[in-house]
Amino acid sequence: HIYKRLINMNLKNFPVFKRLLLGSSLLLASVTADAFTVKTVSVDGLNSVDKEGFFFQVKSIFGDLDKSSGDLKKELDFTVTKQEKLINDLYATGLYKNVSLYEQDGNHLVISVVENPVYGQVQLTGNKKIASDKIQPILKKMKITAGNVISSYTLQQITYALQQQYQAMGYEQATVKAVATASKNNPRIMNVNIVFNEGSVSKIKSIVFQGNKAFSSRILRQQMSLTSSGLLTFITGKDQYSKQKLSADIEKLKVFYQNHGYRDVKISPPSADVEKKAKAGQIGLVLKINEGSLYYFGQFNLKVILASPDNQFESQLKSLVKQKTNELFSLKSINSIINSIKSKLDSKGYATAMVQYKVDDASAKVSDHGNKTVNVTFSVKPGAKAYVRQISFSGNTQTQSIVLRKYLLQMEGQPYSKQDIQDSIRMINNTGFI
Repeated sequence: HIYKRLINMNLKNFPVFKRLLLGSSLLLASVTADAFTVKTVSVDGLNSVDKEGFFFQVKSIFGDLDKSSGDLKKELDFTVTKQEKLINDLYATGLYKNVSLYEQDGNHLVISVVENPVYGQVQLTGNKKIASDKIQPILKKMKITAGNVISSYTLQQITYALQQQYQAMGYEQATVKAVATASKNNPRIMNVNIVFNEGSVSKIKSIVFQGNKAFSSRILRQQMSLTSSGLLTFITGKDQYSKQKLSADIEKLKVFYQNHGYRDVKISPPSADVEKKAKAGQIGLVLKINEGSLYYFGQFNLKVILASPDNQFESQLKSLVKQKTNELFSLKSINSIINSIKSKLDSKGYATAMVQYKVDDASAKVSDHGNKTVNVTFSVKPGAKAYVRQISFSGNTQTQSIVLRKYLLQMEGQPYSKQDIQDSIRMINNTGFI
């Protein structure tokens, strides 16, 4: 066939190309295609997608058309905008890797597609520490099952997540790869084998701290979940090295220091060669600590941002900010005040309130007692009050809702109260009905 006009879009956002067949030569120009009138439509390249399903996918462009002949009920002015929408709509289904549009014989549109490959058989090989029946539901949820369109992105996601899980379990040497091979009977069907190489567990032979003066190494080790190999670690597994667990332990150590006045503490993670040693099977951890200065609390300040002034409510909040002047700086103390403020706000219907704190570094100074102190400002943004519109129950197959409502402290139409909701749940649990 010699086509009057060929419109080809191989990628979603590429410009529309017009190809003109001139004898035996092909002229390619990046120009805007002209609009033309479409009376009939046909499609080439369908394999797994049936013709009726395909025409349903393009219904927003062509409306209802005759499934056998492809005749439109009403001829269509096929503008460039509609051409681009058709291409984008088809790509959006995820079923096609190439879509081309051709004008043939004046008013006939040919849609040529190349379908994406689909999963055939999906196998798991080499996984012993994580059972297949734990992985299969995840594969199903991610649509990595027979008949679904293959997505390299989701395959990368699942292999990465599984490898991370192995590392969290102490198997730093573990690798997970997806190997795809085309079916002999149908090259479009790809059989996927997810191959596990679990390796062996890396053990921690020692944990050494450098730069710790305020606390002994024994006290610091007690703050960590990881530990060095010992008599009971073959049962607890706490000596199994995990990069994620080590990062969490470093955060625990920072919080421990910050709860004891050392707000500027810095703890350097082990050097990069630790990962190499981990793959060798046994490692020694060295954590370098810069404790910084010891701080005490100066003044606590409260800043409340209300839509309209409410001196009484503001006073109630201020009463929760109890001064701790000359007490050791402690994140735990700060969080305790924040939780008290949030609890108060919840009880007054402020379900979306924001409470933040800021340490005023400019206020850092040496007090009369010789302590280095800092002031802390709490900022409160209550926002709008939330009201409970409706309360419903589910799962009460024997006890009627009207009976359960007698134990509610939170009422419909009243301001939201977290405390009332928790007390309501407690009272219902205590009835013996549940």
